[in-house]
Amino acid sequence: MTIKVSQLNPIDLLSLIAHVLESAQRLSAIESGSQLAYELFDFAQQAAQEASNLENIN
Repeated sequence: MTIKVSQLNPIDLLSLIAHVLESAQRLSAIESGSQLAYELFDFAQQAAQEASNLENIN
């Protein structure tokens, strides 16, 4: 099941992005985790951009 950014309230969204970034930071310290860390950073950036676009529409 996929959760869309538009389904989350701002506090939950910020918390999710913070957790994703924290996980990515930890993974980046491990050589074998760098690709997954990159994907998590990318996901967090996309979520933030999508949330920003929703704010501009409303």
